[in-house]
Amino acid sequence: AFEDFTLSGSNRYSTEPDYQSHGGSLSVSWDFANKAATLAFFAGGSKDHVGRAGDDNFSEGVDTVTTGLSFTQVIDTDTLIQLQYDLAAVRGYQASAYRFVSFGSEGPCRGTAPLCRPEQNPRERLRHAIALRARRALATEWSVGAGYRAYLDDWGIMAHTAKGDLAWAPQPRATLALSYRFYRQSAADHYKPQYTASDRGADYYTRD
Repeated sequence: AFEDFTLSGSNRYSTEPDYQSHGGSLSVSWDFANKAATLAFFAGGSKDHVGRAGDDNFSEGVDTVTTGLSFTQVIDTDTLIQLQYDLAAVRGYQASAYRFVSFGSEGPCRGTAPLCRPEQNPRERLRHAIALRARRALATEWSVGAGYRAYLDDWGIMAHTAKGDLAWAPQPRATLALSYRFYRQSAADHYKPQYTASDRGADYYTRD
């Protein structure tokens, strides 16, 4: 931390029997207008390996690069707002290693479908998100927050998230909050609730 700037970095590694991920991020923030406003930028990425339990021959990779910009403004002694934009580019395997799609059958792939294939999603994806958040102190120990986030990607998915919370801080190091979150999204362009035998030539297919 410097007088008006703050630099930060992180590195993470996670492993599971069928998934490994290694990633990191860097960020910088600038306080100005007598520290009533903050502009922040971050960038990061991850490199993952996807496996399938019980199948030593299955091995896929996926790379993700993320970046974002946020602006936070203190309105008065009790209120602040924040606007944030995120951009992510993903390349590689983006399906579920355990999801299979049946063609010509309404049921799942349990031996009744004429043809079952592993889920196939595009290997490239560009994701956008913009969020607006606000928080206001109601009293010394009480505050209320609200936020909205819109998401869009080039698979045709649009999503909307709204969230609100009421927080109580009985002491400086403890907070108890009651929150509500609403989420709604559309389907990907290549999604179908049911695939017929004639869809077997499709490049991409996915089901619930």
